[in-house]
Amino acid sequence: MRCEDARPLLLKGQHAEAEAHLESCEICFGWLEAHDPIVAVLQAARGPSVFTATSWPAASSTARHTPRGRPAVTGSTSRNL
Repeated sequence: MRCEDARPLLLKGQHAEAEAHLESCEICFGWLEAHDPIVAVLQAARGPSVFTATSWPAASSTARHTPRGRPAVTGSTSRNL
């Protein structure tokens, strides 16, 4: 199926051949995301992302360097038996 044929069918609803084309066509997938009215509704319902590109590294580095309340282990931890 050609992209020009699949796109109107995808907007109308379920169509097996158009959906099969969508699974293998990255261009049509992007087009459908840009033109499908349900995408905008879902994005509005989801709300803004909690983590932004600038806050993510700060949040992950803070979590990594937070003390866990355990003493640091120094020296060898193995025992000679």
